[in-house]
Amino acid sequence: MKSPFVVIGIFALAVIVLLLWTWPAYQEFSLARNALNAAETETQNREAYFAKLGSLEKELQQYPTELSHLDSAFPSAPNLPSLYDTLQDIAASSGLIVTAVSSNVAEDSSPKEVEVNVTADGAYEGLKEFLRRVQQSSRAMNVTSLEFATPREGTRFEFHIHISAYSL
Repeated sequence: MKSPFVVIGIFALAVIVLLLWTWPAYQEFSLARNALNAAETETQNREAYFAKLGSLEKELQQYPTELSHLDSAFPSAPNLPSLYDTLQDIAASSGLIVTAVSSNVAEDSSPKEVEVNVTADGAYEGLKEFLRRVQQSSRAMNVTSLEFATPREGTRFEFHIHISAYSL
């Protein structure tokens, strides 16, 4: 009678030893399988993302006119001479005379911000037209502040206009 109990005991002991010996390897295998599944999911998500980017690029290519408007609103570089020329043209067509222009480019921001200080002489109606034209300009610009005082002579004011323009 002892022999069946001994066989069952040895068998149970062998199963326990086998489980204890293989359990850490099974845990490593499970972790590796989970990591592989996560990597596969990440790869699938990235492939879907890049496929979506490709379809968006194709869709954007259908609108070349609108993209050119964006390029003119946000040029790739600050291009200060072009910006000064634009402001000079706007001022001249508004009846203002630009007497001074200075600027500061903030390189650390995205989009890059160009702060332009314009000093101009002219009538109040010219200032209103200048502000309207700056707002309607194809280049992205904001008038951040405006200073002027009572006219020194007649109806001619000296305006100090601070403008922020943007580039990519």
